[in-house]
Amino acid sequence: MEIKIYKIGAYIGLSVILNFISNYLESDYLINFLKDKIVELLITLMAINTATSSIIVSKIEEISKKYRVNLDPSIKEVKSSTILQIWLVVFAVMTLILYKSKVIIAHFPDTYESCLNITLLTIFISAIDILRDTGLAIFIINEKTSKKENA
Repeated sequence: MEIKIYKIGAYIGLSVILNFISNYLESDYLINFLKDKIVELLITLMAINTATSSIIVSKIEEISKKYRVNLDPSIKEVKSSTILQIWLVVFAVMTLILYKSKVIIAHFPDTYESCLNITLLTIFISAIDILRDTGLAIFIINEKTSKKENA
């Protein structure tokens, strides 16, 4: 649990830094890109991860049967990753709705945009980290199974 809290803190910290740099450079490219494309991007990443995750799960089950080890926690982690990706899409849609909310703009005129920018950046960074994690899992499984077969 503390690792996940650490990761979320790191995502938010990196998002604050990216938002600061964008503001300092007076560049709205990244935020405009995310505003226009985040939902499509998240769904595409989820599709890639779902396909990759099915390969991971089948390999995990194969290893589990072959070496008689319980790898259910690994399968649960893959499942939780998929659920998190769905939530990221939901959070992205909610954030995009808030960008146009007259109520939010009226109550928080000075800070709403920075907060929402940081939220979008955090969602994006989280999705990229999930993709990285999934890709890393493929390489680890491939490396471990290759060593076992060569031994």
